[in-house]
Amino acid sequence: SGHKAKDFTLNGFVVQKFGTDSTYLQIRAEAGVFLETPDYFLSNYKSNHFKWSNSFEKEKKTEFKFDLSLPKYKINAGTRFSTLTDLVYLNSEVQPEQFIGTFAVLDVYFKNRLEFGKFGLKTQLNYQESGNNTVLPLPKFSSYAALYWAPEVYFKATEGKMKFNIGADIYYWT
Repeated sequence: SGHKAKDFTLNGFVVQKFGTDSTYLQIRAEAGVFLETPDYFLSNYKSNHFKWSNSFEKEKKTEFKFDLSLPKYKINAGTRFSTLTDLVYLNSEVQPEQFIGTFAVLDVYFKNRLEFGKFGLKTQLNYQESGNNTVLPLPKFSSYAALYWAPEVYFKATEGKMKFNIGADIYYWT
């Protein structure tokens, strides 16, 4: 009911494990169809400098994901392919506009986490491709790395333990 009335989501996945309990390969396939009303503030907005009232059609998205992981080694790789129809975006004048039509988006990723005692390193690499760089500009490559120290602190009074991370994050994108 309300602003999001008649929105629709159908999403499902299948997971299969291959190998032994300690060392196994997990494959996950997922697909979904989404019909969603654009955000309320993209349709109706008033401020000192901007004002708009739009009547946008619902956005449609079809998405397919395929993911491989080796949980023991904390390695994950996969791809996502989406088709976007009637996407609402902010144009070059920072005004909401609806692209009438369909285009595709591809994302390929690799994630890894290494732990050496109390030290850790998380990495993620992405390759992305947008079928419409005016409506949805994406960097071709992006990466993320986090180097951290994760000690466990013991509280004598409560006999509780707490693990926290302190470190540095690095982001890069083209």
